[in-house]
Amino acid sequence: MKIRRNPRSGFTLLETLVALAIASLCVMMILLASIQLQTRESDALARTRLTEFALGVLETYRVLGPKMGPGGERLGGWVWSLVATPRHDENGDAKTLGIAYLDVDVTVFNRERPEFRVTLSEIVARRLSDAAP
Repeated sequence: MKIRRNPRSGFTLLETLVALAIASLCVMMILLASIQLQTRESDALARTRLTEFALGVLETYRVLGPKMGPGGERLGGWVWSLVATPRHDENGDAKTLGIAYLDVDVTVFNRERPEFRVTLSEIVARRLSDAAP
């Protein structure tokens, strides 16, 4: 018994190479997408840490007031600056209550990644005796 073979029963070399090229392009696109996702996650984490640090600086200013100083640096390259500007009181009510309002701006960045910078602003009420920026 003789088995007949059809000469067109398999894939040609060209068809196989095209299929491999398409498969490799798909794998490459998936890898690039995962790398971009990891980069975005890293950037989001860095911004979150900077925001938490800036919130900590604001909280420290709420407690210490002007004794805190205008800026500083922490271990790990964290740099922060604080600017407290007296706010104009249109009605004059704050002075009668013995309160001064300050616009407090905190800017934080890390020396390792200076392109990420977070600035938070807040209005802080202080007794007039503590209000000097």
